[in-house]
Amino acid sequence: MNRLVEQLHVLKQQKVFKTFTWFTRISIGAGLFLGGLGKPFGECFAANIPAGSPIKTFFDNLCSIPEYWGFLGISQMVAGIFLFIPKTTTVGALMAFGIILNMYLITLFLHFQGTTFITGFMLLGTIYLLIWDTEKLLNLF
Repeated sequence: MNRLVEQLHVLKQQKVFKTFTWFTRISIGAGLFLGGLGKPFGECFAANIPAGSPIKTFFDNLCSIPEYWGFLGISQMVAGIFLFIPKTTTVGALMAFGIILNMYLITLFLHFQGTTFITGFMLLGTIYLLIWDTEKLLNLF
């Protein structure tokens, strides 16, 4: 394990990986923040989904619980903000992983067309961020 951490440390010194990491943090952070922005105010994007589909039913039910829907939005925004702040990026990546894994599974199991690829790439990006922060995460355990 130490050898992998050492190799990761060497890669982290390269400018291309530093740049890619910041690009990934900003992209995922912005996506989470903007995606969660309307939820605390009751905005539900299920209005444009055809009636009778399992996806519409799922989101109509989520939106019908305003406290939970708002909580989801606030969690997304906090995770997004944490990814922007250098001292909180690890916590932001951990939060983003849980949120995006949930989003990915919803899109996968409800058979969203095309969205599964987007959430899948977001999940891969978040896993990359967690790998980038391996040293910090190992210090927790």
